[in-house]
Amino acid sequence: MQANDTTVTANEAIQPLRATCEYPPDVPSWWQRVLLALIVLLATFLNFYRLNWIGYGNYYYAAGVKSMLLSWHNFFFVSLDPGGFVTIDKPPLGFWLQVLSVRMFGFSGVSLLLPEALAGVISVLLLHHLVARTFGQWAGLLAALALTLTPLSIVTSRNNTIDMLLVCCTLFAAWTLLKATETGHLRWLLVCALLVGLGFNIKMLQAYLVLPAFAITYLVGAPRRWWTRLLHLLLAGVLLLTVSLSWVAVVDMTPATQRPYVGSTSDNSELSLSMGWNGLTRLLGRMPASNVKPSTATKKPITETPAQLAHAREAEAIAQAASDIGAPDPLRLFNRQLGVQVSWLLPLASLAMIVLAWQGRIQFTQERRHQSLLLWGIWLLTMYAFFCVAVFFHVYYMVMLVPAICALAGIGIVLMWQDYVRPGWRGWLLPCALMLTSALQGWFIQYYRGWNAWLVPTIIGLCFAAALFLAIARLLMRPVFDVQGMPRSGRLAPVNRFFILMPVITIAVLVLLVAPTVWSGYSVFVRPGVQGAAGPMVHVSATGDVTIATPGVQKEPPVLLDAAYTRLIAYLQAHRQHARFLVVTQTSGPADPIILATGQPVMDIGGFGGGDKIVTKAQLIGLVNQGAIRFFLFSNIHRITHRVGAHKVTTIIVLGAGDNVDAIRWVGTHCSLISNKLWTLPNPHNSLNQFSLYNCSNHT
Repeated sequence: MQANDTTVTANEAIQPLRATCEYPPDVPSWWQRVLLALIVLLATFLNFYRLNWIGYGNYYYAAGVKSMLLSWHNFFFVSLDPGGFVTIDKPPLGFWLQVLSVRMFGFSGVSLLLPEALAGVISVLLLHHLVARTFGQWAGLLAALALTLTPLSIVTSRNNTIDMLLVCCTLFAAWTLLKATETGHLRWLLVCALLVGLGFNIKMLQAYLVLPAFAITYLVGAPRRWWTRLLHLLLAGVLLLTVSLSWVAVVDMTPATQRPYVGSTSDNSELSLSMGWNGLTRLLGRMPASNVKPSTATKKPITETPAQLAHAREAEAIAQAASDIGAPDPLRLFNRQLGVQVSWLLPLASLAMIVLAWQGRIQFTQERRHQSLLLWGIWLLTMYAFFCVAVFFHVYYMVMLVPAICALAGIGIVLMWQDYVRPGWRGWLLPCALMLTSALQGWFIQYYRGWNAWLVPTIIGLCFAAALFLAIARLLMRPVFDVQGMPRSGRLAPVNRFFILMPVITIAVLVLLVAPTVWSGYSVFVRPGVQGAAGPMVHVSATGDVTIATPGVQKEPPVLLDAAYTRLIAYLQAHRQHARFLVVTQTSGPADPIILATGQPVMDIGGFGGGDKIVTKAQLIGLVNQGAIRFFLFSNIHRITHRVGAHKVTTIIVLGAGDNVDAIRWVGTHCSLISNKLWTLPNPHNSLNQFSLYNCSNHT
């Protein structure tokens, strides 16, 4: 009787171990629920702390939301300016959510950022569910914690660039895709197509980066005949295109005279925008040279100076792009600029794919784990390939890669632990993964003087010590489970060994999250107003020199409107008279703050980057003659006065104006230049120093 009691006690002690390592419970225990709640609270804190210190975030998008609030016409067409002249170069859905938030809580930086911050928290919960439902609660908790602490995830959730909304939407789509793959039901696949179509209306073709993973997972894993799977995918594709292109088709079918010009296009088409600027341009790149067409009042051209300036501007633009993301390369995600944003746990994610593929015979139609391998593995590989070869993208676009890395990292830790406590060569993968991942993190940090002195020894030292301890323990102690995953003994010794080793692996995993936490914390506590990328940025010159930008601690919220703009706006409003547009600009840069401060129509004749051909010279002159336009604020008109014999000759040089060069040259030639003393501040750090203000009400 006593022996039986002892056996029962041992089995009861081993059962939680089996449930954790091999047979994930369907319902989490109460303390796993507590851990999940703590992770969600941490994500909420990091996403919302000092959100008001960020200001309006991206002024270009914030100005568009301000304009969309003023009329249903602007709301539907996503107009950048209150006058409905040109659109934002993105689809509407993400900004509609921001408009809803502003309607509910008033126009402020916090209300603009609220949808993204909420999407970041929801994404943590979604990723936990997607991983835990197949690989158990520990894998789900680790994946959720990794997503919470990934630097790029934090800064994207604290920005109004709508990328985190897209991540949240694609994670919902991934959940429905897995349901469709497991059951073979068409309705789940159609819901997935609907969600990806909605994602297209958030960020256009960026949403389609998940399609290879979704399509292959369903095609290979759904429990249906192959022709049924193909038919289902065909039907889902039709629905996907219908939802994706519904708004695009309505805009393009609306007469051009009854809607704003589609920004960042040459043919005023949303379809062209989705395939061009927001599509192939990101992959193939578009680095236009400055369009230099000098003109003089005496028709005498200048030859050298404009060309030299043009080459300098082009070289500067190319160097800046290379500094931000680096050149296309198979190892680009491990470079100094991008590695610290998303790649901290990439070795773990890569090893997870290998481990999962080797665990038994591949059965995609029967095994949930193998279906998840397809989903997360192809998700990671597709986006890794895209970001390695794409010529032009912003750093925060890579947040689409983060869910796959975090999911596979969480899965990898659990699977490698399962292999560690069993016999076989795969048991050595866990110590190797700890050393490889910590070494990579040390390589990332070595360029950051001041941080590398304590971070590198801490991370590498503790992880190598943990790996050494695990290796020695594996040599000295028999594995806890046999090949089939059953306990080797009914005694309590295996359980005791388990609880001895668990603190070691726990500390090692937490140490691997130290560096991402430091980078994330920098963007939350030190520089909460940082946009686009986390942590102190490393700029790499063309010669390979490294410059580390380490600004001081941000001690107060940012100034939402520069004092120089305040004086400019006051001058424009005082002298506007009956003009429809408050001012005309070449790019959205100077227009955005004016729109945010006044809510008045501002004409941006070149779109976001200044290269759009929206109005012709004749149309611009007509608007001036009608009194609709009075003031022009340009930075690319340069006047050079020199003597030719006994005469003074004024040369008008127009740089970087694209197809608008003739219209801008006309302004510089026929309109009156207003003295800077009347509308701006005599400050060397004035953000408007490079601009000139022209009055065309009495043009000649």
